[in-house]
Amino acid sequence: MTLEENYELSFYKELTRIKENKDIYLVKHIDTGELYVKKREKDISKNFVEKLQKIHAKNVPEIKLCVEDGENLIVIEEYIHGNTLYDIQKKNGNFALNQTIEIILEVCDILEIFHNQTPPVVHRDIKPMNVMISQDGVVKLIDFGIAKESVSGKTEDTFLGGTKEYAAPEQYGFGQSDARTDIYAIGVMMNVMLTGLLPKEKLFDGEVQNIIKKCTHMAPDLRYQNVLELKHELEQLQKVKEKKDNRQVFHAATSKNRLWREYLPVGFRSGNIIKAGFAILGYFIIIYATIFTKTKKTKLDYPEEIYFIRLAMFFLLTGSVVWIGNYLGIRQKFMWMNGKQWQRIVFGVLYLFVYYFLVLLVTALLSVLASNIFG
Repeated sequence: MTLEENYELSFYKELTRIKENKDIYLVKHIDTGELYVKKREKDISKNFVEKLQKIHAKNVPEIKLCVEDGENLIVIEEYIHGNTLYDIQKKNGNFALNQTIEIILEVCDILEIFHNQTPPVVHRDIKPMNVMISQDGVVKLIDFGIAKESVSGKTEDTFLGGTKEYAAPEQYGFGQSDARTDIYAIGVMMNVMLTGLLPKEKLFDGEVQNIIKKCTHMAPDLRYQNVLELKHELEQLQKVKEKKDNRQVFHAATSKNRLWREYLPVGFRSGNIIKAGFAILGYFIIIYATIFTKTKKTKLDYPEEIYFIRLAMFFLLTGSVVWIGNYLGIRQKFMWMNGKQWQRIVFGVLYLFVYYFLVLLVTALLSVLASNIFG
């Protein structure tokens, strides 16, 4: 380390260690007050870091300073204000499919820049802990600590590394890392974002299942060969999903215009003229029975008793219509009414008889109470 480099480094004051088991610190520039991340790297060269510094990809932390300190390399880079996908998922639960696709497309755009370098730069540690969403909602890819240049002609990696669960087979000596290595990790990350589990534990059962399976194929030649291929598949799926969602939104909007129909009496909700005609006839019978009911052959204890008979008739008839017509889905709100057909029929009849019993019981009690008052 030269005196000039040591002087530059002295402007960054260590505040706290970010990761317990790693030499990664949050530092503050003593002049500007801006926050940065200070890393002490062992397995990466200064020349490679300087190459990364020149790429100027907006969605990766900007490297401010890189100095050699004996066998180590001290790197000062931009501090990202935000949260990792790991932290977001831990707090809010699994990501929705549309969120996952949007984030993965952003990651693909970032990797495309690095994979198109000469020679290509492979990240080799794609995982939820290394993808961040900044406070302004931008997807950022961090931690290029084990990134490497993919040199054609090599049969295997000279340095084995990566996070075990996300590392492709070639990162363990079964071949040379290249763009398809990052694609393997993306497939694993997609599955984890959607299910919270690795593909070998539980493969996501949804539209991107085949994409995940292709990404994580053991043989690199059977994966997507570059991020553009993966992006194309995801974008095609996204278009199909958007059309489906638009249809659902249209249906929902149409349904909103028809919501008032749900509250119409049984027989009028469908808008069918024939059903409405029978409904009118039925409701006329109910009105007639409850208003004009007479008891010529039955002696009443007191004149007011007729009103209790009409009241009972009203609740018996209207309750039957509401139950049989399943007004506002009332039947599904009762136990055993969501099972097999025979269960729905048996318990539907039982519930109706229980209702009749309760109506007659309450009416009888009210009638007795009224007889004591008027009798």
